[in-house]
Amino acid sequence: MVGPYDLSVALGAPAQFATPRFAEALSRVIAACRASGKLAFIYANTMPEARAYFAQGYQGAAIGTDTAFLVKAIQGMLQA
Repeated sequence: MVGPYDLSVALGAPAQFATPRFAEALSRVIAACRASGKLAFIYANTMPEARAYFAQGYQGAAIGTDTAFLVKAIQGMLQA
């Protein structure tokens, strides 16, 4: 299970997701999972992001966080 923020911090580039180094790390995770017969999962913020991860070879994605869902629900209630 990849946490993109955690991975970016481990790479020494917090929240820098659009870099070749980050993309290479994601590819290495997929390759290592395939080589060991494991599934590759990742956190995604949006459905389009999840779809992109699926296209890269990830088998599952946790979309959003409980906090993000709560904030959006409260914003919706306030707008209504």
